[in-house]
Amino acid sequence: MKKAKVLVGGTFDIIHPGHVFLLKEASKYGDVIVVVARDSTVKRIKGRSPVFDERHRLLLVNSIKYVKKAILGKESNDILEIVEELKPDIIVLGPDQKLEDAISKRFPHIKVIKLDRKIDFGGLYSSSDVIKKILKIYTAKEL
Repeated sequence: MKKAKVLVGGTFDIIHPGHVFLLKEASKYGDVIVVVARDSTVKRIKGRSPVFDERHRLLLVNSIKYVKKAILGKESNDILEIVEELKPDIIVLGPDQKLEDAISKRFPHIKVIKLDRKIDFGGLYSSSDVIKKILKIYTAKEL
């Protein structure tokens, strides 16, 4: 029996336990294909550059055991263009991603699963939280 094609997208900057949780959950539904956001997309959406550039983030995501394949997003920054091209059976979204309406409207045949929570890893929930903690630790004393 053919496994479902499961699509996950994100920045994946500074890989942390929340990313692993998302990818592990997605892998329960089938083979996971990850779309790693382009540097230009990260700048546009988050208003800052990623810590690691897109090729290094792609390398990191491809090394995670729950991922069958990771690819870079489109230069057009249009996630729906990738959905059209890859034709996934399922799309798994993190709890802070707001694409379910756009996906369901354009691709009603694709099942959209949105995780209901982020995991708490020591009071941290995101790459931004990790960056803030690093800054706090390393600016509190001389290196």
